[in-house]
Amino acid sequence: MSAATGVAEPLWIPTPADGRLRQACALIADNLREPLTLRQIGNRIGVSQRTLSRLFHDELGLTSIFVTHDQDEAFALADRVALLNQGKVEQFAPPEQIARNPASEFVRAFVE
Repeated sequence: MSAATGVAEPLWIPTPADGRLRQACALIADNLREPLTLRQIGNRIGVSQRTLSRLFHDELGLTSIFVTHDQDEAFALADRVALLNQGKVEQFAPPEQIARNPASEFVRAFVE
């Protein structure tokens, strides 16, 4: 922990190749006492929350689960999408496969 700030020192500081991520990391570091949301960070560096989420996901190589009812958002962010109907998985596949070959009428209605 830093005696000057009272904030724990990070064990690892990413040095992303993407300039937008470098800006985002700098904003996060500058605002440790009052953390910013991804939307606030994105607004400050001129990218959408969706784009920033995807950039972090790709750069850090982390597995993440993102829940949304927005098809455009799901298809933009995901490597694979799970479409649920009444708590049951109707289809779990890459977005392109779901769009080309819906597994059920429910999925077809969702992607139209």
